[in-house]
Amino acid sequence: LGISIGEQFKLPIFVDRFQNLSGQHPIFAWLEQHHIDVVALGGFLRPFPINELWRGRVINIHPALLPRFGGKGMYGDHVHKAVLESKAKESGATVHFVSEEYDQGDIIMQKVVPVMEDDSIESLSQRVFAAECDLYPKAITKIAAEQAKQRTKSS
Repeated sequence: LGISIGEQFKLPIFVDRFQNLSGQHPIFAWLEQHHIDVVALGGFLRPFPINELWRGRVINIHPALLPRFGGKGMYGDHVHKAVLESKAKESGATVHFVSEEYDQGDIIMQKVVPVMEDDSIESLSQRVFAAECDLYPKAITKIAAEQAKQRTKSS
């Protein structure tokens, strides 16, 4: 779906299995070649190397209210199961900057989703996913606006 949307808007697209993502991976040259300002990850379940050039320019979305229920191994249904087992009254979605450690980057935006007494992993997952779909475009727009503002100041 993401590729077809990118093609529709004539956006540059890079597809790779990302088996060995290091600072020398071809994605970094490609990002520079295409003058990419912000990388928005989604469902990316491996570390994304961050150096000074990319600090504050790579964002990710997480299906919980970080800092709770984050870190290595906390993705998808694992997160929702942990939320339900903890008896938390709310969950949600978090957009954050990517850092060297899973889910530890600065939080950009969050959206709260109540946890219902009769929630299952599936029902909670559906409501959190709806929150993610609402939140991520807003966060990307916010980051893009801040980047544009910075470029205007430096020109």
